[in-house]
Amino acid sequence: MRFCVNAVQAWNLFRPLLTGGRWPIKMMKQSIPILVVAGLVAAIVWRLELEFHGWKGLDWLGYFHWAIPVGVLLFLSWLFVYCPITSPVKRLLLVCVTGFVAVVWFLVVEFSLYYYFNGGPSAFIRFLAVGEMRYRIYMNLIYAVIPLTPLIFATVLCLFGLKLKIRQLWTAVLMYILACPISIIILAVLQHRGGADALHTIKSGVIIPFLVVGLGILVPRKREGPTKQWSRRREDCGFS
Repeated sequence: MRFCVNAVQAWNLFRPLLTGGRWPIKMMKQSIPILVVAGLVAAIVWRLELEFHGWKGLDWLGYFHWAIPVGVLLFLSWLFVYCPITSPVKRLLLVCVTGFVAVVWFLVVEFSLYYYFNGGPSAFIRFLAVGEMRYRIYMNLIYAVIPLTPLIFATVLCLFGLKLKIRQLWTAVLMYILACPISIIILAVLQHRGGADALHTIKSGVIIPFLVVGLGILVPRKREGPTKQWSRRREDCGFS
């Protein structure tokens, strides 16, 4: 009997995922704290994986980090649960499109980070291979990638008919810009091994929760009634 009661309570709680109903207000208010936890979990997995392979040197740049797909899956799961789209099919489509964009954008980020942090003989060889002008462009590409990351995700949300407040957009971009300086300060206060610099904000995983939350604050946390037709939602897309 107790099992049946728990099963009914669980169904009432997660029924909106399948039926497109309204989430309880209390659940919607917990979306950002849950996202923070997801970001912390992704950072912990990243750090544990790095410690397993070894901390010293730049070996961590040479292998694939399984913490990356883990973090992406955590964020996509959160997005599926809390995005304010009542239709489960459109919500799943949003998650799939976001995942595809994340894979493509990861390649761009990886490329920009390689040129930004590359040094020594390999950097000189690359410099000779691509030429001075292209090398300088690639080396500074990261400064465009940082603010573009939340803007691209905002565009995806917009294409699915979600209206974003300009305050959300500015907050997300500002969080991405300040994520590195804040992480450097945290490393300096903790006297983290390796020093407090941009490279170690990534290596230590400290910057990861800021990046995860920076995307999550773009998602409206207020679920409205039944969605309009797809064409109408595309026409109404915009920032308020």
